[in-house]
Amino acid sequence: MGDTVKLLNKGTRERRFARTRLAILDAALNIIGSDGLAKLSMRRLAREIDYSPAALYEYFDGKEEIISALCERVDAHLADFLNQVAPNLSAEDTLVEIGMSYLEFARCNPSEYGMLFTGPFPDADAYGAAYIILLESAKAVVEKQLNDDHLSDSSAEELMHARTFAYSCWAMVHGMAVMSLRKKWDVGEMQTVHKAILQRFIYAH
Repeated sequence: MGDTVKLLNKGTRERRFARTRLAILDAALNIIGSDGLAKLSMRRLAREIDYSPAALYEYFDGKEEIISALCERVDAHLADFLNQVAPNLSAEDTLVEIGMSYLEFARCNPSEYGMLFTGPFPDADAYGAAYIILLESAKAVVEKQLNDDHLSDSSAEELMHARTFAYSCWAMVHGMAVMSLRKKWDVGEMQTVHKAILQRFIYAH
């Protein structure tokens, strides 16, 4: 009986711990979104969620760990957006739709979007789930176009080609996303323009 109570209490504590971590991350994102990263501090966070600054260290080692956790959460959220692309599209159309999903994520989640570029830019393979989705789609386009053109390429050269292509796509949609967030253009009109740009770039690759 005593062991059962301990297990139940442990589950309750773990849920409470997870909820508090989530509340801290939500508060951190709100601060960054409204006032910028420079205004994020453990003391400010403590005031936002009505905790003492010392108590926050039970959940995170400090500000840098909070930023890292936020970046991981945003990356996972963006990956969810990119994974919603309809199946059975051509390699090129899949990559176009991934770009459109990326732009939609930025439009719907501007504060989170800004977090993607808060920390240092790590090695490409470690960048996160969202980048891997983009890279795999870029690889599919490169492989298809090599086959269509009856060209041969070594695996190393093909991978480098795909990485360069993926980087180019990311740079393009990032630029469009930033411009769209700063200029309040008509959403429908911009979606049409963005899709046309992506189609021209990807099919001409």
